[in-house]
Amino acid sequence: MSSGSKLLLIGLRGSGKTSYLAALWHLIEAGEVASALTASQLQPDREYLNGIRDSWLKFQEVGRTSLRSQETVSLQLRDARTGAAIDLVLPDLSGELFRLQWVTRKATRAYADFAADASGILLLIHPAVEKSQLIPVPGSDVTCQYASVPADLETRGSARGSDTADRLKFREWSHNLSPTQVKLVELLQFVIFLRKSITPLPVAVIVSAWDLVRDPVLPVSWLENHLPLLSQFLAANADTMPSQIYGISALGGDLVKDLERLRHEAVPSRRIKVFANKLETSNDLTAPIGFLLNQSDESSV
Repeated sequence: MSSGSKLLLIGLRGSGKTSYLAALWHLIEAGEVASALTASQLQPDREYLNGIRDSWLKFQEVGRTSLRSQETVSLQLRDARTGAAIDLVLPDLSGELFRLQWVTRKATRAYADFAADASGILLLIHPAVEKSQLIPVPGSDVTCQYASVPADLETRGSARGSDTADRLKFREWSHNLSPTQVKLVELLQFVIFLRKSITPLPVAVIVSAWDLVRDPVLPVSWLENHLPLLSQFLAANADTMPSQIYGISALGGDLVKDLERLRHEAVPSRRIKVFANKLETSNDLTAPIGFLLNQSDESSV
C-alpha cells in the first residue's frame, strides 16, 4: 500500500461525507472490530475528528461542513496485514463548494492544488438522489426522459389537443434542474483535468445511508439502475479510472425510527454496515480506502 496518499472526498450537499469520516475515525481509533487499516499511533490533530465522532456516538446529526469551516483530516494508519505505515490526507469539503464548482466551472486554488496531486477519490452519493424529469410524449400516455427538450415539442403538443398541451408544462432550464449524475460525472472530469499525473485515478463510489435501500441488491446494480450515466462513465473509463462500488450505512439506521435498536448495540462500531460485491455485510469502513491505496500501488509499478 502507498505510504503517503492524498484522497479527495467528493460529494454534493447531504451525501454523508462528514458522517463517513466520523464513523471512520471511531472505527480505527477504538479498535472494537477488525479492519484492514488501523490507527498506528496517536493522531497529530484530533480535535475536529473527536468532535464529529462524539456527535456520531450520541446518535446526533453530525452536521454539514460549511464553506467557511472546511477541515483537512490527516491520518497516520497502519496496514493490519503487512504492518506498513500509511499517511492519509482527506479534505472534508462542503457540498456547496462542489455545487458552485459545477455551476461556475471554477475551483479554488487550494482545491486545484490538492486535486493536482490526488491519488484517489471517495465519491459519496445519497440514495435519495432526485430522478430525471419525465417529459410526456405528445399523443400518448408514455413518458420518456430527454437530455434536452426539442424546441417544437410544445407546439406539436398543442396541435394534437389541449389535453396534451396542458400536460406539457416546461420550465426555463437552470442548473438546479440538472440530474445529480450529470454533476457527479463532471466533478470527476474536473479532477482529471486538474491532475498532474497520467497514472490511473481510482474511484471508490460510496452509496451512503444504505439502510434506506430496502431491496436486496448489490451496490453496483443499484448504481446501474439509478445513476446509469455515472455507471456507464466509470465502465467506459475503467482503464484510467478503476472503480469499486460500496453501499455503506455509517449511522446504522434512521436516527428517529431506528433509535432504540441502535442504542441497544453495545459495540458502536457494529452499527456500521458495509456492502461491496456480496450481499454479506462487514463493519470495515476502511475497505474503500484500502481499494484506492491498492489501486494506486498497482498503477505505480
